[in-house]
Amino acid sequence: MQRCSKHNIALSPQGQCIVCKREAAPPVPVNSVQGNPVQGNRAPAPLAQATTRPSRWLLVRSLVMLSFAGWMLIHQLLKGLSHPGIVVARIPHSDNQTQQRHSPRGANETPSADDLRVAKSQVKIVMYGASWCPSCKSARAYMANEGIPFEERDVEDDDAAGERLYAINPNHTIPTFEVDNITVTNWSPQHLQSVINQAALARWRQN
Repeated sequence: MQRCSKHNIALSPQGQCIVCKREAAPPVPVNSVQGNPVQGNRAPAPLAQATTRPSRWLLVRSLVMLSFAGWMLIHQLLKGLSHPGIVVARIPHSDNQTQQRHSPRGANETPSADDLRVAKSQVKIVMYGASWCPSCKSARAYMANEGIPFEERDVEDDDAAGERLYAINPNHTIPTFEVDNITVTNWSPQHLQSVINQAALARWRQN
């Protein structure tokens, strides 16, 4: 058996070893894209184009995730606004007219006739007397004629009225008047009217 002088392999009947035969064979064209041999003269099949459109499932999933993220953001905002640690401070009203209206009036201010009339109607007057007392009858008639509102308490029929009379007038004389927080024991129309005006002026200055 003859052997190849180059590769020391047995020769085929054609006089070439298997290696020499492979080296002498023409090169086989290779598809540059897929790396496969080209079959005959047929052109390689075009590659399938990868789709770039997201599937319907991926689109729905993305919308759900965005909706959830938006809901969480709104929830956190609302939670922060309603947190008990957040306190909204109220700014005090600084209107000068309001402050002046609630501040006491000065001692030099003088009320108008209408202001004094309104203040006099608000003065609380209590007369302690008795039905048989002539001075009480005179005082009662004077206040009725002048339109002065008052409350009369009979010290003989009302034990509480008698105790109050003894507390504010140690002499226990009647009539005795309480004009707001002022006690009047010496009855006369001029003196009573002066005290009523004094009490009305004090009320006007406090309003």
